[in-house]
Formats: sequence, C-alpha cells, structure tokens
Amino acid sequence: MPPAIPPTNDGTDGRSQQRQCCYRRRLYISCLMFVVSTNFATRIATPPLYRLVELTICRAYYQTNNPSVIGRTGDVEEELCKLNVIQEKLAYLMGVVETIRIVCVPFGMVSDRVLA
Repeated sequence: MPPAIPPTNDGTDGRSQQRQCCYRRRLYISCLMFVVSTNFATRIATPPLYRLVELTICRAYYQTNNPSVIGRTGDVEEELCKLNVIQEKLAYLMGVVETIRIVCVPFGMVSDRVLA
C-alpha cells in the first residue's frame, strides 16, 4: 500500500533526519538527567529517614527496658541504638519498605490489566 503522502526529495531529508536525531538525543539526555537527579534526591533523603526510624524503634525499646536513658525531649543517644535487637528490627522494617517500593509498580500494572 503506497503512503498517503508521497515522499519528497527536495534536499531537506538529510536535515530533518539530523534534527530528529538531535531531538532524540536531547530527549534521551533529559530523561537521563531526570532519572539521575531523582535517584540522587532519594539517596540524599535515605540516611535521615533511617535515623528517624531507628530513633523510633530505639525509643520504644528503651521505654520498656531502661526509661532513664531517654532524654527530656525523647531523644536517645545514637550509640545506644546500635544494639542488635534494635538493628534487626530496623533492617526488617527497611527491607519491608524496599520490597513494597519494588513490588508496587508491577502489581499496579497487573491490577490495571485484570480490572480493565
């Protein structure tokens, strides 16, 4: 079946291909920069998140075992939060969070196909 609009060969095919290549390259670079900056922002936010979760687990642990360690503001020194019991709970919880992050997109895609 012939194309609806016949191709013209007025010497601009090479230029339009160069433009299209340039636009594609810009699009790829823009997408790459978006992914890199998003990943960088996520990586910067991760350590404070871990510390807040660790402090919450640590505070709950010391409320039942040694309440005198907890300060007036509710803070517990970071060195005291490095017990294996606390770190195991932190590792388990962060593992669950990462698993949910990884699995949520594929499950969403499957549910869209099933419900559509």
